[in-house]
Amino acid sequence: SVGGVIQSYELNSLQAQRMYDANRIGLRNIEWQVYRLVALDCILPDTINGVLIIPIAPNIVVLPQGSDLDVMSYDSISSLNMQLISGSEEYYYAKDISRLMYC
Repeated sequence: SVGGVIQSYELNSLQAQRMYDANRIGLRNIEWQVYRLVALDCILPDTINGVLIIPIAPNIVVLPQGSDLDVMSYDSISSLNMQLISGSEEYYYAKDISRLMYC
């Protein structure tokens, strides 16, 4: 800080670190598993709220271990996409929109 005043960029980094720490502590007991999707792609949302899904790429997603996701099933991946859409705040995107959903 300069003269006892916290600059905005310093405050932002502090807030981001606190949010990261809170999330890390909240999720520390969850075992994660990486899935490579075969039948369809997954949506890459802007923000995920309240859903334990981490999309890494259109064909790779990280879920809690023991998830019932079937990477070969159109219905299973479509259901995953619906969860991502419902948890997204504003928009979502994918590399090929024609491979996203078969609901």
